[in-house]
Amino acid sequence: MQNPAVEYKEWVHAGVFQTKPRENHVAMNGVTARKDEPFQLLGADGNLYNPMYPRDSNLPPEESINCHCMHRGAVNENVLGLPLEERERLQNEAIAADNEIFTQGNEINGENILTNPQKYDILEVGSIKSNGEIGDTDGMTEITDIKPIDFNDEAAIMKEINDFAEKYAYADVEHALEISPNGNIYNLIGIKGYVGSEIIGKEAMEGVISIHNHVVRIGKNKGDTFSIDDLTYAVRNNTGKQYLVSGERRNAFEFVKMYSEQDIINAWTVSQSQIWEKHLSNNTSPIFIDEEILLNLIIEGFKFYENF
Repeated sequence: MQNPAVEYKEWVHAGVFQTKPRENHVAMNGVTARKDEPFQLLGADGNLYNPMYPRDSNLPPEESINCHCMHRGAVNENVLGLPLEERERLQNEAIAADNEIFTQGNEINGENILTNPQKYDILEVGSIKSNGEIGDTDGMTEITDIKPIDFNDEAAIMKEINDFAEKYAYADVEHALEISPNGNIYNLIGIKGYVGSEIIGKEAMEGVISIHNHVVRIGKNKGDTFSIDDLTYAVRNNTGKQYLVSGERRNAFEFVKMYSEQDIINAWTVSQSQIWEKHLSNNTSPIFIDEEILLNLIIEGFKFYENF
């Protein structure tokens, strides 16, 4: 979509292998919209939806599950006729505009952390070498403070957890507090939608008690709960109890048995399918889909707490 010749996008119905294609999706075939604006889809329930693309997450399950529609760029023939230099200029402008949108809100003290130089080495994909020091950053997460704590003092740990929840319930970027058995508390700041706790180092992660926040949508008082990424992160690093604050939400979980990441993914997939099937059969839509998946999750040794 960053091609300067693409100003519009086109909905393409690709449900030819379905025995009963959705009539409203068939009607969308060939419909165009500006590439930076949503389509208008009349749902089977009579409501008007505004997806940016087929299977957009803002669509109800009956409009997205098993949908095989696609979208593609609609080319402006006038742009194709321009000289190469002019097309390259237009493409660079489109990329710059997309980058500006992507990086909005990803700043620390006025400095864009997506473009900060890294202060530690990347050894390989998924493997980070960090000194675990204040200022360490991967360009998206930064260690902002480190202080000592008695890891055996449960009251002191819970005070830190509750203070964090009070402070960052409605923060506009993600933060994390990592309380390590090594006797240190690491304060981290991330970006919208992400904070990378593994920046503190593998040794510090073992058995760590953590809390992080999720950014709450404007006008809402309760955000989402733990994601599949949160669970796989916990088993990958053999962490201790994990806490989450998201608006008024206060959730926690812990594993009391060892599992592989694939074990968690398999169980999550089963639970997710069951939840969607339930909503489809009842003609309902989920409000907090991850919460329903977690409450339905069948893993021996997994404990989920709706409040802390």
